Amino acid sequence: DAYGGTDCDDAVNTTFLGATETVNSTDDDCNGLIDDGTSAYDDDGDGYSEDAGDCDDAEPLAVPGG
Repeated sequence: DAYGGTDCDDAVNTTFLGATETVNSTDDDCNGLIDDGTSAYDDDGDGYSEDAGDCDDAEPLAVPGG
């Protein structure tokens, strides 16, 4: 492919290893995670991201309304 084998989606020229992850429901940096490192990613695995109202996305017991 055009990016020397590090492009995980040939149809999208902004997806490649080392790309900046953005909130767009796409794995921009080809690491297998979608929107990781952004406010849309659920860092603590509790089902809520910062965008979904999680006030502490490093603590799985801190959830909206909980």
